[in-house]
Amino acid sequence: MEAETLHQETVKNKVADAKLFGLIFLLIAVFSTFAFGVSGFKTIMGIIFAFFLPAYLILKKSAFSENEKLFFSIFLGAVLFPALIYWPAVIMPLKAAVPLVFLLVSGAGLIFLLKSKK
Repeated sequence: MEAETLHQETVKNKVADAKLFGLIFLLIAVFSTFAFGVSGFKTIMGIIFAFFLPAYLILKKSAFSENEKLFFSIFLGAVLFPALIYWPAVIMPLKAAVPLVFLLVSGAGLIFLLKSKK
């Protein structure tokens, strides 16, 4: 009985966290659009999809809480993505290295997500 109540509490907390993160995401998108125009909106969306999302997908099924996943994915994206771009950019043009690394990191995130569902 206690485990079921704890599970229901956990589900409620996850839903509340998801709503909070969605609201924060919406506020950031609206602010960047008003403050910087369409180019600001595109920049913020690019940062979210290139830096945040692949790292978040990798951490999605980990034992961390939602807040920890968000925090770690921000810093992993800010450190991991540029570090991975540097070395391919040494031997190939930067314009080719960025999409290559993005596809590799996003693919790794999706593979971790699909493997953890099994």
